[in-house]
Amino acid sequence: MTVSREVAEHSPNFIELAGDIVAAYVANNSVPASELPNLIHSVYTAIGALTAAPPFCVT
Repeated sequence: MTVSREVAEHSPNFIELAGDIVAAYVANNSVPASELPNLIHSVYTAIGALTAAPPFCVT
């Protein structure tokens, strides 16, 4: 098994995770259908930002 394949198998599926989060949110909150694409994009972007390496800081 190659390293890239191992990483792919153990990496979370951010699209699926974003979909699950949005589905839970809209199940309990009123969201216009026209806003769903923006909400999905925002959640997906936020998940990606959480997984990004923090900026290097010199003290």
